[in-house]
Amino acid sequence: YYFAGNYEKSRQESEKTLRLKENYLKARVILIRSLMKLDKKSEALEHARDMYEKKQELDSITSLYAELLMEEGKNFKEVIQILSRKPSLSLK
Repeated sequence: YYFAGNYEKSRQESEKTLRLKENYLKARVILIRSLMKLDKKSEALEHARDMYEKKQELDSITSLYAELLMEEGKNFKEVIQILSRKPSLSLK
């Protein structure tokens, strides 16, 4: 649903999947991205922070978490600290 642009349905299906398999990375990332598209960045940030703090798939989540921090929290000092720990930076 996400790639078809149906972000609300994508959010619903991701949440349903996560109820069945709590730590399913792809579902969590799609949920975060869907929430971002739905302009629910605070909620997306909570999910990204949770993954980051639990050190779940740091390579996948670090850039997404930093992006959300910059957009939602404007916490540039924390963003710089997070990105400085990442071995390679992606400049998308």
